[in-house]
Order: sequence, then structure tokens, then C-alpha cells
Amino acid sequence: MFTRKLINRTSMPVRHILVCEDVIRNQAQIAAHFERLFAHEGQVQASFVCGAEAAAAILSSMAVDLILLDHDMLCGDGPELLTWMKSRGCAVPVITFSGIPANNDHLIRCGARHRFEKSEVIRGDADDLIRDLLRISMEGDG
Repeated sequence: MFTRKLINRTSMPVRHILVCEDVIRNQAQIAAHFERLFAHEGQVQASFVCGAEAAAAILSSMAVDLILLDHDMLCGDGPELLTWMKSRGCAVPVITFSGIPANNDHLIRCGARHRFEKSEVIRGDADDLIRDLLRISMEGDG
């Protein structure tokens, strides 16, 4: 049985970031960082998955504005997700964030648009790009 609660929300999230990362500690660090980064905006939601299979399920069922993609994951890796996205004409911007530079290079060759290392994303070095990519998406909604 589920409890129903009435929640007074002034706005619902309008931007959705999908984070594909299989290490729970890294998910927690990114979630904490995004909570600080987007706390004042209240319009950004982040979902976390451990592999390409779960990411494809989300991409098939809801709008996603940005993907942060690791290379090596359980249940499908980053290159497999990019291949799947390309086969379906999915044009969501992708930022790589592997801790291994060669893996980021591979993801770029597979179709990712932007490249960061995991520590850079957690530290906030990608924040300006993430905000810019989300604004670009918002401008197209007219």
C-alpha cells in the first residue's frame, strides 16, 4: 500500500538530465553536486542508471534533455547506448565523463558531443556547459 501526499509545488521540473554511471559512490557525489548546482532553479531533475539497457528504457519513455555518459557500465556500455541512440535518431546531447581519457575519446568517436573526466564533473568543471546545454534546450521549447 502506498501513502498519498499532497505536495505544494510551485513548479515541476522542466529539464531532465540522465546520468549513466554504475558506481553508486559516484552517483551520490554527482547527485549532491547537482542538488547544490540546481537548488535555486528547481526546474532540473536528474535520473541515475547503471547501464545502457536502463538508459534506453528511460529514453524510450520520457523526454531527456542531457545525458552524462560513462564508458564501462553494467548491462550495456556507453558505446552501445550511443549506437542505440543513433539507430533511433535520438539527438540528445551527450557529455562523456569517464575517469579514463581513452574511454572518453572512444565515446566522442561514437557520437558524444562533449568530454570531461569524472572528477571534473564532480568538481563542477562542467557546470557552465551543462547550464548552457539546458538553456539551449529551453530556448527551443517556445
